[in-house]
Amino acid sequence: NGDAPSDYAGTVNVLAINQDSQTLYAGGAFGYVNGATLRVDLAAFSMSTGTVTAFNADISNFACSSKTVYDLEYDSVNSQLYVAGHFGSFSDTARGGIARVDA
Repeated sequence: NGDAPSDYAGTVNVLAINQDSQTLYAGGAFGYVNGATLRVDLAAFSMSTGTVTAFNADISNFACSSKTVYDLEYDSVNSQLYVAGHFGSFSDTARGGIARVDA
């Protein structure tokens, strides 16, 4: 249906698009999307259906409970998503606020 996702439990700070796979990435400070799907601070949606995809990055901050994604950049040449923000680990790997993931 192409509608934008709704019902975030928190704030969305940034969006990025993968045109090839028609995926919309949303980053911010939230815990759930579409009312029920657990996604912490980073989520991906199908642009054709508006549904949450299987993409599920584990973002955490060892020093405190505050963590937020502030910037996203999709690299279409290498099919990678760059994530920047206030976090200490990304997908169980220590990262000092910046990470890269295949997307």
